[in-house]
Amino acid sequence: MLPPFIMGVLIVVVMFQANFYMALGKNDLTRNVPPAAILKIIFLETPGFLSQTLPIAVSLAASLAVSRFSRESELTALRSGGTRVLRFLLPVVLFGLFVGAMDYWVIDKVTPSAARKSKELQTNVNILSSIGDFMTNIQIRLQSYTVNFGSVTKDKSRDDTWLIKDVVMFERPEPGQTNLIMAPEGTYQRGLWTFQNARTFKIHGTSKSLDIIDSRVFQINQKVIIQDLVAPPAAPDLGISALRQRISDLKKLGQNTRSLEIEYQNKFSFPAMCIIFSVVSPIFSIRFAKQGGFIGVLISMGVVMIYFNAWVISTQIIGKNPAVDPFIAAWLPNFLFLAAGIIGLRSLE
Repeated sequence: MLPPFIMGVLIVVVMFQANFYMALGKNDLTRNVPPAAILKIIFLETPGFLSQTLPIAVSLAASLAVSRFSRESELTALRSGGTRVLRFLLPVVLFGLFVGAMDYWVIDKVTPSAARKSKELQTNVNILSSIGDFMTNIQIRLQSYTVNFGSVTKDKSRDDTWLIKDVVMFERPEPGQTNLIMAPEGTYQRGLWTFQNARTFKIHGTSKSLDIIDSRVFQINQKVIIQDLVAPPAAPDLGISALRQRISDLKKLGQNTRSLEIEYQNKFSFPAMCIIFSVVSPIFSIRFAKQGGFIGVLISMGVVMIYFNAWVISTQIIGKNPAVDPFIAAWLPNFLFLAAGIIGLRSLE
């Protein structure tokens, strides 16, 4: 299984790398950038490609190895000696389990560190020169307030401070009363929001009664992930614990975290995919092995294509339904393929 596995990893990774380079080129992000820097960025992005590459390589390796066993009648000899198909597939499944564990390690440990260094390098070469420094028209929730910022800018003299302009805050503390707070500027530093020269407008029901309160300083003590407001790292680039923490923090702000929860489940379902492919692909290869030496490649390609189409439908379409749990959306293709593998195995036995 090792030669086709290594071949599969190299081929698919190179395809991902080529697509990434073309994406940079289409956006004119490769101009005036040293080629060595581009190559290093692609290298640092490679661990992120492996989460999907490793399961594909497992499918290819399992299909080619098992189809050859069956095509050359070695499986027939084993079966005539009383060996069960499940016992024959055990080394293949153990190989899938090992690769799945490796995939989990890459997703949780290697990818976040490499992605962070890649983003830093991209910033240094002006590929994404403005990311993380400035953003306009941001809306969030702070405690009971719905808040809109005209702009948020990083203070270059202090790394832990952000400068805020044109603040509008809205709340309804009780029925019939609306509070509107406006401030020309403010700051965020280590969980403390401070708004200078704030003015509060208290509107009583639908009447024309209006109270105006001037305040030199208005503060809210609430820690948020400021990077999520201006330049959030992509969810696939976060480790499992970091993504879990982001989901928790954003829920406190009242933001929708469904897509992040699905991505969190994907970090477990992708490694599990290696094990499932190590069962499903060999079973179909045994079924069609007599069709020719190339059948293993066709089987692996078919299994991978069907799975990823099912995964897209489940996570991107079904997963958007609020009634569907994110766990179900991420794991449904795995459950379906596992059921197909068990049915096929029972049929072969």
